[in-house]
Amino acid sequence: MSKPKFYNQTKTRIKKPKPRFRSSRDYDFLQYVRIVMKWAMKNYDLSRPDIELILYLYPMGAFSIREFNRFHKTMRMYHFKTLDRFIEDGWIVMWRPKKGKESALYTLTNKAKTMCSKMHKYCTGELSIPTNPRVNVLAGNTGVRMDGYYMEIIKKMNRDRGTKEDLD
Repeated sequence: MSKPKFYNQTKTRIKKPKPRFRSSRDYDFLQYVRIVMKWAMKNYDLSRPDIELILYLYPMGAFSIREFNRFHKTMRMYHFKTLDRFIEDGWIVMWRPKKGKESALYTLTNKAKTMCSKMHKYCTGELSIPTNPRVNVLAGNTGVRMDGYYMEIIKKMNRDRGTKEDLD
């Protein structure tokens, strides 16, 4: 009696494709958030943590030093006198001085509120980022190569969005 012959048969597994989800949203305001952040950094001469701190304070209205320091520590900004620097540079103003047990309250200036408002409108596509060198520092001939790359993306962003002001 002979032994049964086994052939080199391998089991083939049928792989099911992994489910892939395409994101489709009615909004895409986070798509160009880095570009808008870079625009603000260049045009207002602020660092990214400074802008994030101002954006955090923007919806608050009036805030105390305690609220300012809470987010300041969260962002690991250990620079002393940041509030004083913001006051000197015209980003924050004292709204109510300290009186008795009431703590002093601060608020953002119109300059800071305008920057935040523009950033929101640029991210949502309500406005297009200007490409004129007189208005946008990124558009100027600064000699920085990355600025040119950012301007290409800004132009693409403005074309893709087809903002309301462009359609009028």
